[in-house]
Amino acid sequence: MKVAAQVGDNVHEIVIERRDATVLVTVDGEQFEADARKLSGEFYSILMKGRSYAVSVEASGDNY
Repeated sequence: MKVAAQVGDNVHEIVIERRDATVLVTVDGEQFEADARKLSGEFYSILMKGRSYAVSVEASGDNY
């Protein structure tokens, strides 16, 4: 899956490839391997490069 994410004034290209619980994430051409788990509803737990992130995804029309 290929998406664009806006953080402040910057737009980043993100490519996500799922491999079971592991995902390969490419951000602006730099690759990372991450462990991503869906918790409940639209909440996810992501472990990447030794750091843990809590992420929520919210739909807004055709966008998230």
